[in-house]
Formats: sequence, structure tokens, C-alpha cells
Amino acid sequence: MKNLRFFVSLDDFFTFTKYPGMDPETATTSSSSGAGYDIGSYPTMKKVTFGATIGF
Repeated sequence: MKNLRFFVSLDDFFTFTKYPGMDPETATTSSSSGAGYDIGSYPTMKKVTFGATIGF
């Protein structure tokens, strides 16, 4: 075995914001008086990828 490499990729895993709700990208509501609340929306997807590369 010549090389061995492991890797991890985190896509959209952390959200750093002062927004009080769960996710600032999904802040939707059907009424104008409730703006800024996460009502009836799903959080964005988070993706974790693991892998390895082996060379002989």
C-alpha cells in the first residue's frame, strides 16, 4: 500500500446567525403579522460524506 487517505465533508452542517428561529433560510409564514417565525417549514438538509482513498 502506497498511500491511504480518509476524508470527511460537511455540507450545510452549521448555521451561525443571530436569528432566533431554527433556520433563517426557511422563515416563511402565510400571514404578515407572523413574519420571522418558522411555521410549517422544514429545515435545510445537512449532508455528511465519509470516504477513503487507497493507492497500491
